[in-house]
Amino acid sequence: MKIAITDIGSNAIKYKIFDKETFEIEEYVREPLRLGTDVFTKGYISQLNIHALIELLNRYQKVFSQKNIKDTHYIATSAVRDANNKLEVVEALADNSIKLNIISGEEEAKLLSNFKTKVSKYAVVDIGGGSLEIFINDGENQSSRSFQLGAVRLLNSDDQWADEEIDKMKLWLSRFNDIDVLYGLGGNLRSLFEVSGIQKSIPANQLDKIVSTFKTFSQTELVERYSLPKDRADIAPVAALLYQEISSKLNVKTIENSFWSISNGIFKKIINEIT
Repeated sequence: MKIAITDIGSNAIKYKIFDKETFEIEEYVREPLRLGTDVFTKGYISQLNIHALIELLNRYQKVFSQKNIKDTHYIATSAVRDANNKLEVVEALADNSIKLNIISGEEEAKLLSNFKTKVSKYAVVDIGGGSLEIFINDGENQSSRSFQLGAVRLLNSDDQWADEEIDKMKLWLSRFNDIDVLYGLGGNLRSLFEVSGIQKSIPANQLDKIVSTFKTFSQTELVERYSLPKDRADIAPVAALLYQEISSKLNVKTIENSFWSISNGIFKKIINEIT
């Protein structure tokens, strides 16, 4: 039995197909669609992008149907939940037989607690396009939090607002003990590592040097020389700065990239509910 989970984010639309028996990921597809630029500059998702979203999700539906996958889930995060016209988006998708579940930032952050590791003191960090979610287990305390610090949002925000939100994050992080491993989810950290020739993890004290080198490349160089997607090349440097702030505040020892994502968290939640 298979389950398909589609993540409608601020920078891209992605799906993962999981096997319910083995828990393995059988397929992963990502396509760029920057809904966040609409929402974070105008407050709503444009008709052009609503149509693009419908077209893309209809294609996904056909893929799932061809694979005889009946258990499908469509999850929307920061861009859709912050859009003034989110009900219009929900209704437009419903007209195409797609039931959209918009989750809150708090729910999104709590899903990170489903991440499994043998490390006793760790943080799971997911820097998306519209928001930043963090789950921390410092050996004594466990907590999760969502901040309006997504990379696409920051590209379209004024510095004063961004600084205030970063200060909120730092204040929250100051509650925790030192962390052994920071697990960074998603393509932003992966892009930083790929450009630096890093496979999986680094000592945290090397992060500043890696970010400094990364920032010397233009967006064109990142795309042409390192094959970064265009929709990643402009936001990865922003995400890198957030990783620096978090790593420094938590006195992290090691930073590791993970392919785990919100879809994995949703999958684990669904499995827990039916077993």
